Amino acid sequence: MNEPYDDSSWEDDDQGDELESWDEWPVCPNCDSLRQAICPICETSGTTFPLAEWIPPAPIIELGGVDGEDEVIGAPLMLMCTTCDEAFAPNFYERCEHCGYDFESGVVIEIPEPEEINVRILVVVAVLVVVTIGTMAFFGYVLR
Repeated sequence: MNEPYDDSSWEDDDQGDELESWDEWPVCPNCDSLRQAICPICETSGTTFPLAEWIPPAPIIELGGVDGEDEVIGAPLMLMCTTCDEAFAPNFYERCEHCGYDFESGVVIEIPEPEEINVRILVVVAVLVVVTIGTMAFFGYVLR
């Protein structure tokens, strides 16, 4: 018969102190700057997201750990987005924003290709320049 789950191992006094601030924010090994995290909801990025205050639904248990015994590995780390007020698991960019170091994992930024300049854009710019010069010449002549 199954015994009721004993959650006394989950209640750890040291864990509450540890979660007040996250001192283990990952840093770039090349320039020692903090890695940029990105909120998946609003796509805000930064290095100063506070820890989210949330109660996990249940502890995460790794079955048959190193010694063949079940091991409580805790709840996942959650950060709070200061823009949209949503808790999220941290996702970091693949490259360092300061030195360009490649971490080989993370969110990839897709840089859009620049659009080609077409004839319509050149015609509109030329017409705007002619109208502006004409207006300035008109008011220069009238207000002289």
